Amino acid sequence: MLAKPCFKKHISIFLFALLLGPLFWFLSFELGNSSAFTLTTPAEQEDYVRPGLAFFYLQQDWPSTLPAENNVLFLVNKSNSLETTYMPENLVSLSAYVPVARNDVLFKDVAAEAIKKIYLDMQKAGISDLKSTSAYRNYTYQATLYKNKIAEYRKKGYSLASATTLAEQIVVPAGTSEHQTGLALDLTTSALNGRLVEAFSETPAGEWLAENCWKYGFIIRYGADKTTLTGCVWEPWHLRFVGLPHSLYMKENSLCYEEYLAWLQSSGQYTYEAETGNVYAVYYTKNLDEFSTTNLVTEVSSDNLGGYIITTQIIPQILPGISLMDWQMLITYTVLGL
Repeated sequence: MLAKPCFKKHISIFLFALLLGPLFWFLSFELGNSSAFTLTTPAEQEDYVRPGLAFFYLQQDWPSTLPAENNVLFLVNKSNSLETTYMPENLVSLSAYVPVARNDVLFKDVAAEAIKKIYLDMQKAGISDLKSTSAYRNYTYQATLYKNKIAEYRKKGYSLASATTLAEQIVVPAGTSEHQTGLALDLTTSALNGRLVEAFSETPAGEWLAENCWKYGFIIRYGADKTTLTGCVWEPWHLRFVGLPHSLYMKENSLCYEEYLAWLQSSGQYTYEAETGNVYAVYYTKNLDEFSTTNLVTEVSSDNLGGYIITTQIIPQILPGISLMDWQMLITYTVLGL
């Protein structure tokens, strides 16, 4: 037997629909037409509203000028060096974020927060054997390591030229080390007795990092198949923080950092939709004055090549695939039973 309709219930639903319908129509109209939710760049404004997936831009209380450069996207290698006096800002003690071999290990704060999340999630996966042996190094300390490595090969009978060539594959000259940026760190395990060796890739920690570090803004900087491009041997223990979505894009497209920046310079911009639903827009420019608004800019970084990378993030709407106008229609039709 069918239930008899309740007249009072239908009246309540009808009034509820009348109230919500105009409200959702108003919100959809305002968000769709307000310039506060528009990204202004040198290129034409991007249209992120696609069939089946709609986004809107959340207005933030950004300052009237671009955010200060955080330089997390510095390219540092044998061709692009840092000044002898360069020292990153906002260094913190890494021991407060992840186990370390020494309590004097320092790391840039934004990268430290990311490695903390990594370690917490590794522990949830049942992996706790991990520690950092090195992170930030100043110019002088790197110079000492470099000289010592050359001396080590010289003692084995190599000529100065050969010893230097071999040493540079493992310890780069001062000024060309990513460690000076405060964004790179070396990781090992107690099972390896704290050694930095290729066998790290076969440990539970190494395998987990190779699969997941990209999701947290890190890359394995020196890949086994990229040695001719990076100038360094394979170092599965060496992680470099670049932030999102850059790490994800490099992983999905099998790019080392040198390849990624070369591609970004030539393409100028791209958008990226992460599995989390977050959508990013990345721009490359030689002139920061080209950007006339900052209300969506989340990060500005020099690339150490004379250019700048601007990273923006767009927040997904309430539910993927449903615009505010769709919400209005959906609720109205559902409540009225149409």
